[in-house]
Amino acid sequence: MTEQLFAEMLNLGDKWEVSKLEVLAEQSCIEVTIKDTAKLLEGMECPCCKRTDLIIKDHANERLWDHLQMWTYKTVLKCRLPRALCKSCKKTWTIRAPWEGVNKHSSKDFEALALTLMRHMPVSKVGKLMKVDDQKLWRILRVYIDKERAKLDWSELTRIGVDELSIAKGHRYVSVFVDMENHSVLFAADGKDAQVFEQSPRNFTERRSPSCNY
Repeated sequence: MTEQLFAEMLNLGDKWEVSKLEVLAEQSCIEVTIKDTAKLLEGMECPCCKRTDLIIKDHANERLWDHLQMWTYKTVLKCRLPRALCKSCKKTWTIRAPWEGVNKHSSKDFEALALTLMRHMPVSKVGKLMKVDDQKLWRILRVYIDKERAKLDWSELTRIGVDELSIAKGHRYVSVFVDMENHSVLFAADGKDAQVFEQSPRNFTERRSPSCNY
Protein backbone atom coordinates (compact mmCIF):
# COMPACT_ATOMS: atom_id res chain seq x y z
CA MET A 1 0.00 0.00 0.00
CA THR A 2 2.79 2.45 0.93
CA GLU A 3 4.81 1.55 -2.18
CA GLN A 4 1.73 2.17 -4.36
CA LEU A 5 1.19 5.55 -2.71
CA PHE A 6 4.76 6.61 -3.48
CA ALA A 7 4.40 5.34 -7.06
CA GLU A 8 1.35 7.56 -7.50
CA MET A 9 3.12 10.54 -5.92
CA LEU A 10 6.00 10.04 -8.37
CA ASN A 11 3.54 9.67 -11.27
CA LEU A 12 5.26 6.50 -12.47
CA GLY A 13 2.34 5.18 -14.50
CA ASP A 14 2.19 1.47 -15.30
CA LYS A 15 5.72 1.08 -16.75
CA TRP A 16 7.54 1.60 -13.45
CA GLU A 17 6.76 0.64 -9.87
CA VAL A 18 8.11 1.19 -6.36
CA SER A 19 9.51 -2.11 -5.14
CA LYS A 20 10.96 -1.07 -1.79
CA LEU A 21 10.91 1.76 0.75
CA GLU A 22 13.54 2.19 3.40
CA VAL A 23 13.70 4.86 6.10
CA LEU A 24 17.23 5.62 7.28
CA ALA A 25 16.51 7.50 10.48
CA GLU A 26 20.13 8.19 11.38
CA GLN A 27 20.74 9.83 8.00
CA SER A 28 17.29 11.49 7.93
CA CYS A 29 16.78 9.90 4.52
CA ILE A 30 14.08 7.93 2.71
CA GLU A 31 15.29 5.59 -0.04
CA VAL A 32 12.73 4.69 -2.72
CA THR A 33 13.69 1.75 -4.93
CA ILE A 34 12.04 1.72 -8.37
CA LYS A 35 11.99 -1.03 -10.99
CA ASP A 36 10.53 -1.43 -14.47
CA THR A 37 7.43 -3.50 -15.18
CA ALA A 38 6.51 -5.87 -17.98
CA LYS A 39 4.77 -2.99 -19.80
CA LEU A 40 7.94 -0.90 -20.15
CA LEU A 41 8.54 -1.64 -23.84
CA GLU A 42 4.94 -1.09 -24.94
CA GLY A 43 4.88 1.62 -27.61
CA MET A 44 8.66 2.09 -27.52
CA GLU A 45 10.73 2.35 -30.71
CA CYS A 46 14.39 1.69 -31.40
CA PRO A 47 16.16 5.09 -31.54
CA CYS A 48 18.22 3.83 -34.48
CA CYS A 49 15.87 1.99 -36.88
CA LYS A 50 12.47 2.93 -35.33
CA ARG A 51 11.40 -0.74 -35.18
CA THR A 52 9.43 -2.01 -32.17
CA ASP A 53 10.84 -5.55 -31.94
CA LEU A 54 12.57 -4.93 -28.61
CA ILE A 55 13.57 -6.96 -25.57
CA ILE A 56 15.14 -6.13 -22.20
CA LYS A 57 18.75 -7.30 -22.45
CA ASP A 58 19.88 -6.60 -18.87
CA HIS A 59 20.02 -3.84 -16.26
CA ALA A 60 22.70 -1.24 -15.60
CA ASN A 61 24.30 -0.65 -12.21
CA GLU A 62 22.11 1.03 -9.61
CA ARG A 63 21.89 4.80 -9.81
CA LEU A 64 20.66 7.40 -7.32
CA TRP A 65 18.62 10.58 -7.87
CA ASP A 66 17.99 13.35 -5.36
CA HIS A 67 14.26 14.02 -5.03
CA LEU A 68 12.02 16.35 -3.02
CA GLN A 69 12.22 16.14 0.75
CA MET A 70 9.50 14.37 2.68
CA TRP A 71 8.96 16.52 5.78
CA THR A 72 12.51 16.83 7.20
CA TYR A 73 13.79 13.71 5.44
CA LYS A 74 15.87 13.79 2.27
CA THR A 75 14.39 11.52 -0.40
CA VAL A 76 16.57 9.49 -2.75
CA LEU A 77 15.30 7.48 -5.72
CA LYS A 78 17.17 4.28 -6.58
CA CYS A 79 16.90 2.22 -9.76
CA ARG A 80 18.81 -0.18 -11.98
CA LEU A 81 17.83 1.18 -15.35
CA PRO A 82 16.99 -1.48 -17.96
CA ARG A 83 18.98 -1.81 -21.18
CA ALA A 84 16.92 -2.54 -24.27
CA LEU A 85 18.02 -4.54 -27.33
CA CYS A 86 16.55 -4.09 -30.79
CA LYS A 87 16.26 -7.52 -32.40
CA SER A 88 16.25 -5.92 -35.85
CA CYS A 89 19.38 -3.74 -35.89
CA LYS A 90 21.00 -5.11 -32.68
CA LYS A 91 21.25 -1.64 -31.13
CA THR A 92 21.51 -1.64 -27.32
CA TRP A 93 20.77 1.38 -25.14
CA THR A 94 19.93 2.29 -21.57
CA ILE A 95 16.33 3.43 -21.15
CA ARG A 96 16.19 6.87 -19.58
CA ALA A 97 14.32 7.29 -16.30
CA PRO A 98 11.20 9.45 -16.87
CA TRP A 99 11.78 11.24 -13.56
CA GLU A 100 15.36 12.27 -14.42
CA GLY A 101 16.19 15.96 -14.82
CA VAL A 102 19.03 17.58 -16.78
CA ASN A 103 21.43 16.25 -14.15
CA LYS A 104 21.60 12.46 -14.23
CA HIS A 105 21.54 12.32 -10.43
CA SER A 106 18.52 14.52 -9.67
CA SER A 107 14.81 14.34 -10.47
CA LYS A 108 12.81 16.85 -12.49
CA ASP A 109 10.82 17.84 -9.40
CA PHE A 110 14.02 18.37 -7.42
CA GLU A 111 15.40 20.65 -10.12
CA ALA A 112 12.14 22.57 -10.49
CA LEU A 113 12.12 23.41 -6.78
CA ALA A 114 15.83 24.25 -6.79
CA LEU A 115 15.45 26.64 -9.73
CA THR A 116 12.52 28.37 -8.05
CA LEU A 117 14.41 28.81 -4.77
CA MET A 118 17.58 30.02 -6.51
CA ARG A 119 15.63 32.93 -7.96
CA HIS A 120 15.01 34.26 -4.47
CA MET A 121 18.01 33.32 -2.31
CA PRO A 122 21.74 32.52 -2.55
CA VAL A 123 22.63 29.13 -3.99
CA SER A 124 24.55 28.18 -0.83
CA LYS A 125 21.40 28.66 1.28
CA VAL A 126 19.35 26.61 -1.17
CA GLY A 127 21.91 23.83 -0.86
CA LYS A 128 21.58 23.79 2.92
CA LEU A 129 17.78 23.88 2.70
CA MET A 130 17.63 21.02 0.19
CA LYS A 131 20.49 19.11 1.86
CA VAL A 132 22.68 18.99 -1.25
CA ASP A 133 26.10 20.32 -2.25
CA ASP A 134 25.65 23.80 -3.73
CA GLN A 135 28.14 22.92 -6.50
CA LYS A 136 25.57 20.46 -7.81
CA LEU A 137 22.99 23.24 -7.87
CA TRP A 138 25.40 25.48 -9.81
CA ARG A 139 25.89 22.73 -12.41
CA ILE A 140 22.13 22.30 -12.80
CA LEU A 141 21.63 26.06 -13.10
CA ARG A 142 24.31 26.37 -15.79
CA VAL A 143 22.72 23.62 -17.90
CA TYR A 144 19.31 25.32 -17.82
CA ILE A 145 20.86 28.71 -18.61
CA ASP A 146 22.76 27.26 -21.57
CA LYS A 147 19.61 25.56 -22.88
CA GLU A 148 17.58 28.77 -22.73
CA ARG A 149 20.42 30.87 -24.15
CA ALA A 150 20.59 28.55 -27.17
CA LYS A 151 16.97 29.44 -27.95
CA LEU A 152 17.64 33.19 -28.10
CA ASP A 153 17.13 34.90 -31.44
CA TRP A 154 19.40 37.90 -31.82
CA SER A 155 18.88 38.36 -35.56
CA GLU A 156 16.86 41.56 -35.01
CA LEU A 157 19.38 43.24 -32.70
CA THR A 158 20.29 46.74 -33.85
CA ARG A 159 21.85 48.36 -30.77
CA ILE A 160 23.75 46.78 -27.88
CA GLY A 161 24.70 48.68 -24.75
CA VAL A 162 27.46 47.57 -22.34
CA ASP A 163 27.84 48.87 -18.80
CA GLU A 164 29.77 47.80 -15.71
CA LEU A 165 28.21 46.94 -12.37
CA SER A 166 29.88 46.54 -8.97
CA ILE A 167 28.82 43.25 -7.36
CA ALA A 168 31.12 42.88 -4.34
CA LYS A 169 33.71 44.56 -2.18
CA GLY A 170 37.26 44.75 -3.48
CA HIS A 171 36.35 46.37 -6.78
CA ARG A 172 34.78 43.30 -8.34
CA TYR A 173 32.69 44.11 -11.41
CA VAL A 174 30.58 42.49 -14.08
CA SER A 175 29.82 43.94 -17.49
CA VAL A 176 26.24 43.64 -18.69
CA PHE A 177 25.27 43.53 -22.37
CA VAL A 178 21.77 44.93 -22.98
CA ASP A 179 19.45 45.17 -25.97
CA MET A 180 18.92 48.92 -26.14
CA GLU A 181 15.58 48.54 -27.92
CA ASN A 182 13.70 46.44 -25.36
CA HIS A 183 16.16 46.79 -22.42
CA SER A 184 16.53 43.02 -21.97
CA VAL A 185 19.79 41.57 -20.64
CA LEU A 186 21.66 39.60 -23.29
CA PHE A 187 24.79 38.52 -21.42
CA ALA A 188 26.92 39.27 -18.35
CA ALA A 189 30.67 38.78 -18.02
CA ASP A 190 33.19 39.08 -15.19
CA GLY A 191 35.31 42.23 -15.29
CA LYS A 192 35.04 45.61 -16.95
CA ASP A 193 37.87 45.77 -19.52
CA ALA A 194 38.06 44.82 -23.19
CA GLN A 195 38.30 41.11 -22.32
CA VAL A 196 34.60 40.99 -21.47
CA PHE A 197 33.89 40.99 -25.21
CA GLU A 198 35.92 37.80 -25.57
CA GLN A 199 33.86 36.10 -22.84
CA SER A 200 30.57 36.52 -24.68
CA PRO A 201 29.07 33.40 -26.30
CA ARG A 202 30.61 32.53 -29.67
CA ASN A 203 27.26 32.87 -31.41
CA PHE A 204 26.55 36.19 -29.72
CA THR A 205 28.14 38.11 -32.59
CA GLU A 206 27.31 35.51 -35.23
CA ARG A 207 23.55 35.64 -34.60
CA ARG A 208 23.08 39.39 -34.30
CA SER A 209 21.99 41.63 -37.15
CA PRO A 210 24.86 42.65 -39.49
CA SER A 211 23.90 46.28 -38.93
CA CYS A 212 24.04 45.97 -35.13
CA ASN A 213 26.14 48.57 -33.30
CA TYR A 214 27.61 48.61 -29.76
